[in-house]
Amino acid sequence: MYFNRLIIALGAMSAVSATEVCVGVCNADNCLRALRATQIATRLPQASADCARIIDVTYTPPTVTKTEYETTTETTIVTIPSTLVKSFYDIKTDIISDTATTTVTITQAAANKRDVSSTSISFPSYATPCSGFYRFSSACSCIGVTPKIITVPTPSTTITIPTVKISSTSVIEIVEATTTITTATVSVTTTATTATNTATTTKTEQVPDVTGLGRVYINGAAANSYIGERIYRSASVASVMTDVNAAMQLRFDGNGRLWFASLVATADISLIGINWAQNVRFLDPNSLAATVRPLTCILDANSFLSCKVQDVPLTFAYTPGSTQYVFASDPDTATSGNVIQMKLS
Repeated sequence: MYFNRLIIALGAMSAVSATEVCVGVCNADNCLRALRATQIATRLPQASADCARIIDVTYTPPTVTKTEYETTTETTIVTIPSTLVKSFYDIKTDIISDTATTTVTITQAAANKRDVSSTSISFPSYATPCSGFYRFSSACSCIGVTPKIITVPTPSTTITIPTVKISSTSVIEIVEATTTITTATVSVTTTATTATNTATTTKTEQVPDVTGLGRVYINGAAANSYIGERIYRSASVASVMTDVNAAMQLRFDGNGRLWFASLVATADISLIGINWAQNVRFLDPNSLAATVRPLTCILDANSFLSCKVQDVPLTFAYTPGSTQYVFASDPDTATSGNVIQMKLS
């Protein structure tokens, strides 16, 4: 039999953020009666708006400081031509090595506490029975308005370290005698030593999981079929089905694993050989036999998924008939008429 590849295309997931809420204490007193004022129809809506304006707190995180380093390299070459005599009376070589070290310490100040007092807040005129912020906040909580902490984006600043440059120049002095002259040319090269500061930044990204129904493509064309579950020898086995309600809700994680609920798609490496084929089974990853391995998959350029087990590429196909099981095999075992592909939809 000849099978083709079972391939899965995936969608993306989104993240959700939340707002932090603080809950106040409710005391029934004259301050609360002033805010409710049931005899005045507009009092309660106005009090709710004033509560939201006064008791909400804006929090600015501490400043994040980024330090940038600048490196410069300077090379100085000095060439001294000279005519040598019969003998050199003195050869002087100076080697100067130096290392510049700059230590920058940046102290990030802690966030200032916010002191709230009745003298720093303007209360509405109808709230004169409220003796201070605590009483006003308590009354606000009684009418359903609680303080919120609103966090604004973290401010940042950049510090640039001045360039550090070290240069060293060495000169050789040659003394000329008055005897028979033999000529030669000497070149002296001096190279500067440069101190280098390097900053390294590492960024890690989390690959999200992708979930969808296992949609089957037979010979590259959609056949209104899905990957469904059949129980075979007490195991969840992949099978081709036309009923969308019977389709498996599959999940592809950031490690290339394919999941059905808490079960992972697997293959038995002991069955791999010449003209081999085996069911695609979804098993508990914590109870796998010694020769059973999870499938690992990747996306190709067309967003289809290709899979392998322990570096052995897999071809997927199904068996026509009542069960229509999904099998994994080597390409030489596949039957071209039963080739399938798959993606999440």
